[in-house]
Amino acid sequence: DDPATLGVRNRLVCAIVRLGQNPETEVFARDTFDACIRVFGDTHPETAEAANNLAELRMNQQRFDEAIVLRSQASAIAHTMSGPDDYKTLEYDNNFAVTLVMAGRPYPAVTLLQSVADRRKKINPRDPELATTLGNLGGALNALGRFREAEPVLQQAIELNTQIRGMKSETTLAARNLLCYALEGQDRWAEAKKNYLEVLADRREFGSIGRRGERAGAWVSLQLN
Repeated sequence: DDPATLGVRNRLVCAIVRLGQNPETEVFARDTFDACIRVFGDTHPETAEAANNLAELRMNQQRFDEAIVLRSQASAIAHTMSGPDDYKTLEYDNNFAVTLVMAGRPYPAVTLLQSVADRRKKINPRDPELATTLGNLGGALNALGRFREAEPVLQQAIELNTQIRGMKSETTLAARNLLCYALEGQDRWAEAKKNYLEVLADRREFGSIGRRGERAGAWVSLQLN
């Protein structure tokens, strides 16, 4: 419970959770979260980080109700301690919204993602994470069946992602895949087919050349931060 080591433990939990599930990961993530509460209290930034990390593990386990509680806690701490425009607050809000969609609650996710997109756009209209959030917003709109609204949002995400990360990056491919779904939802089958084939071809190339390093989407190409 040494305060000097808990920050390092949080970074380690973040890394091992993304490597996959095992019994040690479960114990370490939970123990780190509990230790942060004991040492720092319920409203400290390290407690928020520990909650966010444990929430990701719960998402991987499809324990979405627990993940929602933890994501909400991380978001609330960040809003109180750092303000709505802090990069960690924006990260936690994005992740909270993705969790809501995965849990079958896209309606509140749309409102939250629109807020994150507006805040990020105000701070830096070329922020790579703005492109990620726009893709997530389009995905949430798709989940609600609001395909016509999703289409221009996803086009924005693809344009910004392409400028910053390239046409064949994982995040760009995720947004392009979601655009196909939006076209399909509008019965624009020929356009959807063409785009699906292009995405499939680029995904094969992406895999064959081993370009990695971006965080993979957790739900139908939605992206965590």
